[in-house]
Amino acid sequence: MKVTERALNAVPSNTQTQTPAKSGQATELQFLQGLQQLTAPQAVAATPAAAPTADVARTSYVTAQAAPTPTGPLLPDSRPSAKAINDKVSEAYTQIGRVPSGNERREMLALANELAGKGKNATEIKYAVIAKLRDIQAGTAVKPSASELRSLAGETFKTIFNRAPGDDELNRWANEAQKLADKGMDAISIKYNLPSMMREVRDGLDKTDPAALSKLAKDTFKSVFDRWPDDKELAHWAKEAKKLVDDEKMSATGVKTTLPSMMRDVRDGLDKTDAATLSKLATEAYTAIFGEPPKKDQLARWEKEAKKLVDENKMNAVGVKNTLPAMMREVRDGLDKTDAATLKRLATEAYTAIFNKPPDKDQLAHWEKEAKKLVDDQKMSAVGVKNTLPSMMREVRDGLDKTDRATLTRLLTEAFREVLGPNSRPPNQAEINAWMKKADEMVKDKQGATAIKYAFITGLRIALDNQ
Repeated sequence: MKVTERALNAVPSNTQTQTPAKSGQATELQFLQGLQQLTAPQAVAATPAAAPTADVARTSYVTAQAAPTPTGPLLPDSRPSAKAINDKVSEAYTQIGRVPSGNERREMLALANELAGKGKNATEIKYAVIAKLRDIQAGTAVKPSASELRSLAGETFKTIFNRAPGDDELNRWANEAQKLADKGMDAISIKYNLPSMMREVRDGLDKTDPAALSKLAKDTFKSVFDRWPDDKELAHWAKEAKKLVDDEKMSATGVKTTLPSMMRDVRDGLDKTDAATLSKLATEAYTAIFGEPPKKDQLARWEKEAKKLVDENKMNAVGVKNTLPAMMREVRDGLDKTDAATLKRLATEAYTAIFNKPPDKDQLAHWEKEAKKLVDDQKMSAVGVKNTLPSMMREVRDGLDKTDRATLTRLLTEAFREVLGPNSRPPNQAEINAWMKKADEMVKDKQGATAIKYAFITGLRIALDNQ
């Protein structure tokens, strides 16, 4: 497994001082969350809430708990040691509060070694063992018997209907539970699926006959319009409900969920895209964005834009309503053009924000050229340029715009300090050689120094955990 496929176990901090150790369970849960969120190639650290003005690129990462001293070299793609596997299995038992039997523990160790052979790291193994133990502990590893299913159906029925089931009802729901079991569901899954099935029956949502659809239409209309429908309105919405069943293959539950939004569109005049509706939408959006009603020529322009959204993008009125404000904001903020003046302004603003000073002539010329490349080569809009330039500038400011050997070696040394602490040893030559090989692979894959930096940190944490 490549180091880029691993996830970080880190928390942001503005200092190099390690935070007090959290409880074992909290730290483990945090590490699991890190494993579940793969590090994006160009990820930038989030600014801590306590210091909202701090530049995210300068936010460092330290572990939430003091890292142990490594017992050997920290190398990429390391396999968990026998000690690490044994320790993680023990931690799994401790975390869920289960006392292992000899046979069960041997089974868990066999599972752990199997996972290690498939490239899983020590922490991934630990949580796989926890999941397996929880299945065993909850009884989900055993297929429920007919008597268990009958009991489960009866108890669920009492909860949903607030009464005991009759014999026919109990037989029916025991059969439904058996069908779920035959599909491979365990007792817990069946327990969570039966209630929704029973509620549909209780609420009359298990049928899509005309009477059921008419009732749905009537009740939904009352909820949306705050009055009961007349005969013509009820007939219309009952017909719409039937179309959802016939054309969209919806259940009664689906119809109940869909009808309200359709009715709201009608109530709010968003079921049409005629000239009057588009003019109204353009006027409302303009007033909200610019703080004043549009003049005649301004309204004409945005009516035309609204009609283009309908004709060319096949938008309905709701889509137009949601899209026009963003288009207007771009105009208001001067982001509807990518001419030289706009790109110069964007480059100046970004540079000043990142470097805390305005650019000189050469610097401005360089970043204007980079901005134009984003437009010409990547077809970016001004909004895209505005969002992209700052991260490019941060990489230059922080020495992450190059992937030469000196830069990569510096990043590896910094990663060792991140993982082992600020006073830790630097990487030895064997470690440098191994990690540089990984870095070279990433460079060949067109990955930048930022991605390599976080891959180093991730891989070192995994290697340390595997010891």
